[in-house]
Amino acid sequence: MKWALVLVLMSGIWDSGLRFETYKECMVNGVKASFNNSRMRDEEKMFYDIDPDTRNDYQDTVKCVPSK
Repeated sequence: MKWALVLVLMSGIWDSGLRFETYKECMVNGVKASFNNSRMRDEEKMFYDIDPDTRNDYQDTVKCVPSK
């Protein structure tokens, strides 16, 4: 089973088009990469450098779900 990286926004669910072989790959590579390319990123901070509350808020928006 593959895992899809999706964004859960107030306007709906958006498929990023990214697919990963495992849930762990999706979370580690997909969520971190998505954050690093987002507007939330401070140029000097990486995903695990931000405070836990902000990181958790971001992870509530970006999800990994089973894909066909």
